[in-house]
Amino acid sequence: MMNRSNRLGFLTLAGMLVLLVLSCKPNYPDSVFNPNYDPGTSPSLSDITPADSTWAGFQTITIQGSNFAPNDFKTENTVFFNSTMCDILQSTPTSITIKSPLVTGDSVQVRVGITDAEQFSNSLYYKMKPAVQSIGNLEASTVVSAICTEPGTDNIWISTSANSLEQWDKNGKKLNSLTWAFLKAEALRFGSNGTLYAGVSVGRVKSIVAIDTSDGSYTSYAQLNKTPNDIDFDADENIWVAAESQIMVVSSADASVQTALVMPGELTSICVTGNTLMVAGAQKVWQATISGTTMGDTSLVTTLADQTIASDATISSIELASGGNVYIGTDATDPILMLSGGTNYSTLYPDLMHPTITTMSWAYGPYILAIRQWTASGAQTSDVLKIDVRELGGM
Repeated sequence: MMNRSNRLGFLTLAGMLVLLVLSCKPNYPDSVFNPNYDPGTSPSLSDITPADSTWAGFQTITIQGSNFAPNDFKTENTVFFNSTMCDILQSTPTSITIKSPLVTGDSVQVRVGITDAEQFSNSLYYKMKPAVQSIGNLEASTVVSAICTEPGTDNIWISTSANSLEQWDKNGKKLNSLTWAFLKAEALRFGSNGTLYAGVSVGRVKSIVAIDTSDGSYTSYAQLNKTPNDIDFDADENIWVAAESQIMVVSSADASVQTALVMPGELTSICVTGNTLMVAGAQKVWQATISGTTMGDTSLVTTLADQTIASDATISSIELASGGNVYIGTDATDPILMLSGGTNYSTLYPDLMHPTITTMSWAYGPYILAIRQWTASGAQTSDVLKIDVRELGGM
């Protein structure tokens, strides 16, 4: 039993604990609510220029609206296309100009935030078109040597270094793969009769062959004494050939071969539009007028060494547009140049492509197909690019 002394001690301790609890007052902070807090006025978006759509990666876009930050515009404004933050070029209270980001899609969400407002703007939705696409999903070890488009179908044919000819649809989906007798084609072109022709060079065999696209078999069309680096048809179905240092022509009448001109160095590319023939090699592009199998005098179009851009580049491919622009594939850092008016050079889509562009060919609509080759981990590999140049080819 608890004695009197113990009971008094217990009651005293209990009383002290009660007093201690009653004496403790909560130390609540002052209210965090600020009735005068201003969350700021969010920006509002009303329109985007160019209207409806533009190309990703190289154009400028202007967003119209209100309550944008005009002063320190790069830090006080934030523009998102989907989740990608954009490079802001300038702003006013009612407009922001940006460099178009590398975001593509038919319905890209556009939002703007400013540092003085808690909430983003309303969203607008905008179409961003790819200027350059990689198509075909090639394996890393695949090397593509030649490419062309099949008239009437827009299908693409390529030659790889594995004795293979592949047929793709216009977006790069493989439709067919054929094994044929040659390791690779130096060049591919369709004639107006629907026959696929290839320039080939294996040992002493240097020729133009006609390919049966149902099974990959071929027949010899014309025997050459030089490697056919590139081929193209004129309106009369004569085949013009850039063959090492010679321009050759294969007559559509009897497949006879004649040398039209001997040039001062190796030729890498040839293209024919109407009665104009262009040929390229090293750093130079020449042109001449043709009539039947006769070629007139050549004139020098351009020399890269004389230009301020890509002056040390080497030309591997040329294509002529219907409006007269010349597209030049090179090994420069920005590998495709555009020559307009015979004298004005510009880089096609800076920073969107990498060297080296080895071959180009017009596709359907405003597209050029380009083969890019480079070395990765000591092995050569390829990519096929589909490039929207916003004009039609001079096919």
